[in-house]
Amino acid sequence: MTATALVERDFAVPDIRCAGCIAKLEQGLVRDRRIAAARVNFTEKRVHLSCTPDTGMPDLIGAFSSLGFEAHRSGAAPTKPMPKPKRAANCCGRSRCRASR
Repeated sequence: MTATALVERDFAVPDIRCAGCIAKLEQGLVRDRRIAAARVNFTEKRVHLSCTPDTGMPDLIGAFSSLGFEAHRSGAAPTKPMPKPKRAANCCGRSRCRASR
């Protein structure tokens, strides 16, 4: 990543359920070259991203969706129903996830 100034974005992610979800989000989102950092707040079910200024909201929502999570801009309700992302039988795909019990 170049020395470009980053912008901060916050997202509500209601399906965060366990430490596996946190790891999947924090490690998976930064694989997108436009996202420099991702930090999950488990208690508030929110994710804070530092990303390049040219990254559009649909691109960021798509990054969450590719990991199997529904997300929307923090403080804003989804404007239209979003299709449920494809995911494993439990929240993060880990077989020992407590959320799947």
